[in-house]
Amino acid sequence: MTLLHAVTRDIPTIPDENLVSMIEAITPYVDYIQLREKSRSSKSLGLLIERILVRGIPLEKLIINDRADIAQAFGISRTHLTEQSLSIARMQDAFPEMKFGRSFHTVTAVERNLSHYDYGYLGHIFRTSEKQYPALGIEPLIAAFHARKRIEAQEVEGPQGQLIAIGGIDVDTLPAICDYIDGAAVMSALFPVANHLFDIERGRLKAQALRAILERSSC
Repeated sequence: MTLLHAVTRDIPTIPDENLVSMIEAITPYVDYIQLREKSRSSKSLGLLIERILVRGIPLEKLIINDRADIAQAFGISRTHLTEQSLSIARMQDAFPEMKFGRSFHTVTAVERNLSHYDYGYLGHIFRTSEKQYPALGIEPLIAAFHARKRIEAQEVEGPQGQLIAIGGIDVDTLPAICDYIDGAAVMSALFPVANHLFDIERGRLKAQALRAILERSSC
């Protein structure tokens, strides 16, 4: 099954109640929700998680960006690391039960490191307003997909983490990459903004449409 990750946009001006309602609306259609709330204090992030859990959103669907200590405090089993995070070896020593994902920006990095992680985001694949530098395009994603398959066939590194595409993914771009991914991570399309709030109904419909694409045989 091809996975769908929702990644929050970290817009401090949007009230938590609206963000939690947006997460609740898309939860039935996504496999994971990464709380990418980099600007929050530990206390603010903890309060957000508490509000999410009160709504009945499954704990196992949550991924916390970078803060493994906060994830562990709430019994959340996945943390997403970045290039600025501590090394995977040190994180695994400190949190042996935790599963870690990671952001990658080159095919070489995927080849060398994906086997050490539960999953890896490669991107950004398509142009997106969230990033100012050029998109990678589809070709590096295809190259990473084939490199991963070669490594698996050789059993050089053991089981490979899931290859997740990120960046500019929407209903019009997702079909072009379905054959080369284990999943897609989506930010703007699942957290659309209108009148300074997340547009909950539009986000829910987009999540439903993305899920329908992933459930087709080509994905």
